[in-house]
Amino acid sequence: MKKDITANILFGILFILIILMGFFYYYSIKPESEEAVVIAPEEVVVAEEPAATVVEEVAEEVVSEGATEEKPNEIVIGIKWKSFEPTGDVTVERGTTVRWVNKDRESPTKTHLISANRWVFRSEKLYEGDSFSYTFNDLGVYDYIDTIYGIRGRITVVEKEESLAITGAVVGLEGNEGVSGIMMVVGIIVLLGILFEIHHKKHIKNGSVG
Repeated sequence: MKKDITANILFGILFILIILMGFFYYYSIKPESEEAVVIAPEEVVVAEEPAATVVEEVAEEVVSEGATEEKPNEIVIGIKWKSFEPTGDVTVERGTTVRWVNKDRESPTKTHLISANRWVFRSEKLYEGDSFSYTFNDLGVYDYIDTIYGIRGRITVVEKEESLAITGAVVGLEGNEGVSGIMMVVGIIVLLGILFEIHHKKHIKNGSVG
C-alpha cells in the first residue's frame, strides 16, 4: 500500500510538471496581440499640400545650417604668426581632410603659404580668413612648412581602426518554437527517467527489507 502511495505521489508531481511546461511552451509561442497593429481607416490622415510645403522649407533650412558645420572626418589647424593652433603636429586616420585656416592678425603681412616636402601638396598664398584643405588617403608622415614665416608642422596618417562588429542570433524560446518544443520533450524524458529510477530503487529497497 505504501509503495502505491509513493508511486501516485511521484506521477502526480510529474503530471503537474508536464502541465506547467505546457503552459510555459504555450505562452512562449503565443503570438502578440494584433490590436496594437490594427489601424482603423478613419485614423489615417492624408497630409495636405500646404503641410508638405512647410516640411520642404524646414528641410532646406536644416541643410543650409548644416553646410557651415565641420565634417566629422575633417581637422582644422589655425595659422598664427609664429605657430599653428592648436598644434601643427597631428595624427589622423586615412581619408581625413586637414584644413589650414589663416587666423593671423599680428604678423606684418598676415599672409601664409603651406607647402609639404616633395611638393605633395601646396597652397596658394593665404590671406586672413582664407583656408586650404588636403585629404590624406595614403599612409605615411608628411612634413610641411609655412614658407613665408618658417613655421613647421607634421601630419602622421595611420590606418583607420575598424570597430569590431558582433553579430549572431541568440537562441531562445521566443521565435524558436521548434527548439522550445524539443527542449520540453527532452525535459519530460529526463524527468520520467529520474522518477522511474527513484521509484525502482524504492521498490528494490522495500522488497529487500520485506
